[in-house]
Amino acid sequence: MKRIILTLTSIGLLSIANAQTVGTIAGTKGSDGFMPYNGSASSVPIAQPFGIAIDANDRIFFSDATNHRISVYVPTDVYNKTGTIGDPTLGGASYINGSASVARYNTPKGMVFGKDGKLYVCDQNNNTIRVMNGISFVTETQQVSSFAGEAAGVNSGGDYLDGTGTAARFNAPIDIAVDANGNFYVADNYNEVIRKITPAGVVTTLAGKAGQSGDVDATGDTARFNNILAVEMLDNTYLLVADGWNNKIRKVNINTGEVTTYAGSGATGNVDGSATTAKFNTPSGLAVDALGNVYVSEGGGSQSNVIRRINGSGNVSTICGEYQSTTEYADGQGTDSRFLKPQHMAFNNAKNILYVCDSYNNTIREIDMTPKARFFASPSATNVGVPVQLTSQSYNNPTAWTWQLTPATGFTLENGTTLSSENPKFKFTTANTYKVKLTVTNSYGSGDTTWNNYINISNINTTDPPVADFIASDSFVMVGDVVVFTDESANTPSQWEWAIIPITHQYENATDKFSQNPQVKFTGIGTYTVILKATNANGSDNKSKTNYIQVDPLGVKQVALNSLLNVFPNPNNGSFTLLLNENVSGTNMQVQLFDMQGKIVLEPSFEGNQVSVNGLSAGVYLIKVNDGTSTYNQKVIVR
Repeated sequence: MKRIILTLTSIGLLSIANAQTVGTIAGTKGSDGFMPYNGSASSVPIAQPFGIAIDANDRIFFSDATNHRISVYVPTDVYNKTGTIGDPTLGGASYINGSASVARYNTPKGMVFGKDGKLYVCDQNNNTIRVMNGISFVTETQQVSSFAGEAAGVNSGGDYLDGTGTAARFNAPIDIAVDANGNFYVADNYNEVIRKITPAGVVTTLAGKAGQSGDVDATGDTARFNNILAVEMLDNTYLLVADGWNNKIRKVNINTGEVTTYAGSGATGNVDGSATTAKFNTPSGLAVDALGNVYVSEGGGSQSNVIRRINGSGNVSTICGEYQSTTEYADGQGTDSRFLKPQHMAFNNAKNILYVCDSYNNTIREIDMTPKARFFASPSATNVGVPVQLTSQSYNNPTAWTWQLTPATGFTLENGTTLSSENPKFKFTTANTYKVKLTVTNSYGSGDTTWNNYINISNINTTDPPVADFIASDSFVMVGDVVVFTDESANTPSQWEWAIIPITHQYENATDKFSQNPQVKFTGIGTYTVILKATNANGSDNKSKTNYIQVDPLGVKQVALNSLLNVFPNPNNGSFTLLLNENVSGTNMQVQLFDMQGKIVLEPSFEGNQVSVNGLSAGVYLIKVNDGTSTYNQKVIVR
């Protein structure tokens, strides 16, 4: 079905297929501007998304901050819009209450759904908390009004005053959270305080003193903050605060106003570890999952560009992105992904997905926490008595593995491994064909995958020479990586001899060129040819794979590919698109898609400025692009 994007000036609808593994669900790096949403989610012009919230129907609302509008991503197929598309020329900053296409904001930032189902938005440069009701669909039923604070005029300065509703005053409110009783907590950024708003709109100051910055754990107006960038409820008692320039996550008792430090030493940096020793660099966003894990984005001007996790024991770890990486944007797994000034986040507990406003990439990113099962057998076709290694390549941090072979007889487990081992080893005693299923589990759930007729075991033919064959654990690597070569020769060879050309490599872990399954570290860039000679009492056989291993210099090729084109979505469900960047021609571009064993799967051609790839099976692939002068590559994950 066709996938479309729709908008109203203050509320837009995004619709694409539903997609730690990091992917992009909306927006395109480097693409911003104001126009109605009238294309695919990947081509939507988002300008520095900042705040994000998920409603009871799993719709994802976000503030398209520089476009001064609120948009919504709906992970279903096709919707029709009623009402009129707002005139793009009217999309500038302003302060107008009214219906969806009439209402205007001035740099909307953080947002939250109240207990009444209405969307509450920090309209930062209007120094007002706005509320949108009637969010049943993308019709003209939405009405925007002022809940607390009042703009004195467009781009007018803020103020500080407790009071009720529009009698209260704020100064650049940047984020908002809601407790179980429907009370709201506002990060009043320029005032350096945490404000509380009751459901009736009564505004008071919970912690901090207006106009006073510092780093003081204390109660009420004796506590001090320094550049509050985000707030999020930890539980029914405590509010978490991203205290940006103090490089800390603070904790506020909402009943007493007592402020303590939840995590961070206060020193600037990127150090994982215990809550008291960990270092942050301008934390800018917060989210909490149902298990009590706290997620912290670091994009508050520091370009730290990482996503951190604080578990229930207070241990801090980096789960996505690389600290101050020069690569601005990349989908992928864990720390292979890249962000550029990530801001607010929201966790969908029903789907175990963390959504991130990747502000300066102009995209909405997703981080999937549920484990995905992937594996391979080495060898997958062999004789009775030859060891077979099953290796899990599962991602999203599984903590438990369950293997099932059908039929469940005719084999033994070797080297102390079991059906619950991550990488069990088998020796088959009976000729047969086996179906293999792997189920992986972590605290967020489980996933499984099954390969039918996958392992084929034959009786030994004692009169034939070997038929040489082998595979590599990875055929596209960086300088210094170690590759494991696995013998898959038939007819039970007893001797092996490997040759790798050129010679800029070395054998590792007590293996050598005569080992059955050598481990090789590559020390020079380029392509390598690998030859195996397998021998038994009846003769020998050679298997040569030309230009089988490609070695690149520490990620440079990945950066260069991003400068040519975008790959989206990545990860995906078997279909994805390569879209050339502006001013890049696909006329002389050669594209090849390899599996992780180095076999060419597809060689698609550009049609105009894009290539569409469909029907891939689950696994990890590598795109190789040659523009006539250089070759670049990037991994693609298919679920």
